[in-house]
Amino acid sequence: MSIVVSVCPNPSYGSCPETRANVSLTSGGIASPIMTARHWHKVNPDGLHFTVADTGWGKALWGKIYGQWLCEAGVFTYDFERFHAADILPMFKQYGITTFCAPPTIFRFLVKEELSSYDFSTLEHVTTAPPSSGSLWCRS
Repeated sequence: MSIVVSVCPNPSYGSCPETRANVSLTSGGIASPIMTARHWHKVNPDGLHFTVADTGWGKALWGKIYGQWLCEAGVFTYDFERFHAADILPMFKQYGITTFCAPPTIFRFLVKEELSSYDFSTLEHVTTAPPSSGSLWCRS
């Protein structure tokens, strides 16, 4: 969400410039964008990073944009109205995605697909938040 703020430090200037500010939601986790990109996501300048996070969440800023750019990695962005694992999975090979991060909820959908049907040969590193239970990796 963006908020437009009108700031007038000196009304004698006539018109007041608009200043944009980003307001993000977070679940409470905070981290340095560079530390997250370099040490958690393991991005590199020759790679292409993909994080699944809605732009209203803080994770979209520190988990898929700022740190990755500051570490000189490419950032893959895919805009979808509703998540479908079968739409995302072919993109790893198609676009050469090398690092991937998504919340455990997304992984729950991914592991229900027939993963052997997809080519993940470009993928070097995958991360997620710790699952709240072991059920994430149990296919049902």
